[in-house]
Amino acid sequence: MDPLTAFAMVQGAIGGVRKLCALAKEAQAAGKEVADLTGQVTGFVSKILEGNDKLQKAEQELRANPPKDKSLQVLAFEEVSRKIQLKKQYAELRNMIIYELGLPGGFWADFENTLQRMEEEDKIAKEQAELQRKYAEWQHKRAIDKLVVNVVRVFTVLLGLLYIALLLWAIRLHRENQLSLPWG
Repeated sequence: MDPLTAFAMVQGAIGGVRKLCALAKEAQAAGKEVADLTGQVTGFVSKILEGNDKLQKAEQELRANPPKDKSLQVLAFEEVSRKIQLKKQYAELRNMIIYELGLPGGFWADFENTLQRMEEEDKIAKEQAELQRKYAEWQHKRAIDKLVVNVVRVFTVLLGLLYIALLLWAIRLHRENQLSLPWG
């Protein structure tokens, strides 16, 4: 997914929250009871967050494989522009959820705290996975080093045995040659 599509997805979900707020205002203005909107808000916020995640992945992919027809300056400008718009829209989303839809202010604070905790846990999990990968790599290298040392030892022992066998053979030949001499 390209960044523009992911950004449009986020924009559409934010637009959905705006429409929900407008409907709630109309209902309240007409004196009607507004049903619990938490489920609908959750659906839109989920789409916003999923879209934001896809947007970040698309931007990473775009940085890794930039298109030939755009310069890095243009790509950087577009990315910064999207981030500024998203930051402004997140603040607007927060205000809509708290003030217009009447969800408690603690809802957004809890969301931010939970998100921060989850990001920290994810970071720790990734660090642990990297450490485990490095440990496994180290163990593999260590096993190969041990194997090489053992092969060298076996080769050295075999070479020593071959030397001793050749030395004994040479001694035997030397003795046979000494015994068969006519003057000896």
